[in-house]
Amino acid sequence: MPETLKKFLPAKISSKDKFESKIFSVSAKILPEVLLILLSLLLVLPAAADTAAVSAAEPGMEIEIEQGEHFLTYQYEAPEAGQEEVYRPDQEEIPQTDQEGIPGPVEEDYFRGEVLEVESYTTQRGLNQTAEVKITSGPYAGNVVTIDNYYEEHNRFLDIILEEGMQVILVGFEQGGEMEFHLQDMARDRGLLWAGLLLGAALLIVGKIKGLKTIITLVITGVIIIRVMLPLLLEGYPPIPVATLSALIIITVILVIIGGFNAKTAAAILGTGSGVIAAGIMAYYVGNLANLTGLGTQEAQMLAVGQETLDITGLLYAGIIIGALGAITDVGMSVASSAFQIKKANPAIRFRELTAAAIEVGRDVMGTMANTLILAYVGGAIPFLLLLLQNQIHWLRIINMDFMASEILSGIAGTLGLVLAIPVTAAAAGFLLRK
Repeated sequence: MPETLKKFLPAKISSKDKFESKIFSVSAKILPEVLLILLSLLLVLPAAADTAAVSAAEPGMEIEIEQGEHFLTYQYEAPEAGQEEVYRPDQEEIPQTDQEGIPGPVEEDYFRGEVLEVESYTTQRGLNQTAEVKITSGPYAGNVVTIDNYYEEHNRFLDIILEEGMQVILVGFEQGGEMEFHLQDMARDRGLLWAGLLLGAALLIVGKIKGLKTIITLVITGVIIIRVMLPLLLEGYPPIPVATLSALIIITVILVIIGGFNAKTAAAILGTGSGVIAAGIMAYYVGNLANLTGLGTQEAQMLAVGQETLDITGLLYAGIIIGALGAITDVGMSVASSAFQIKKANPAIRFRELTAAAIEVGRDVMGTMANTLILAYVGGAIPFLLLLLQNQIHWLRIINMDFMASEILSGIAGTLGLVLAIPVTAAAAGFLLRK
């Protein structure tokens, strides 16, 4: 235990702590209701958008309605008395065959396969391969197809060398009434599955019940991001409010599952939430001041072309909020837990002393977590940094690149949120744990 904390502990530790706070009881009642309200809002918003689009439609107006994984354009016709609404699909949205018999757009599908036999021929550029591949998934499982593969050294688009027993991904599409299959890529998902199972086993062995709770929170976080936040962003909802609301829900769910309904969890939620909001506010204002566009990456540029209604700059700020969430949550929970343990060891400690002790612990955590956050952003940009170093680009040009400025702002905003979360969490813990 740090020497700075020993002065806050009494000579004899109390055997029982019957502390009960009115604030804690209120927080325990309010938190579940707030969580349910926030979840309901996120689930209702997409459906409300479709309902609003239909209710506002006029005869002849084109509207988009979700069908499965696609959005189809329909022409609205006003119903006659006693009839239901009629929606006619826009003819341009339906794949057709023209007068010359040329088919419309071809739908493709993906299958898993195993290489059975390979014949290779050496060429001046590399290898030409013909392989027999057994399809192992989908409706064509068990069929053996012949595919061609071309390998060229130093060509990142033709860098696969097929070997017997290799697991591959095939792309198939119907052409002339028959299915054609081609090599798409090597299968990598099973390696990721084994890595995930190893992580889960380590969490269960080391953390036991806490490890199981951690796995549950990881799954819930993934569901909220993939099934709620990303679809809302793709629909065109404002990125900053969506990301902030999603982050607050994730924070609440994680900390409640890990820590339970108590004053410690309430303090951690208050501190972490304030840190995330502070990071988002700073990113927004500094980003506008620095004229960031969010188009610093190729992916963002492609998205801007394909989805012109998306707020690309807002997506940059949303990414900063979600990127800083993990580190800020870690700091908030660490500070709240330390305050809880100090209070448990010394029930007579006063608010000011408890807050000071929690801040002291937070300072130690801050030093390591700030470096962790910055290094995480640097690690993702290593190829880009090497490219700049190789071409000896002037530092003035580097620091003013949109991508580089965005990464620097991400690190600074996340670190600021982390730092601000420490005193807020400590003060909240001191208040909620007071007698």
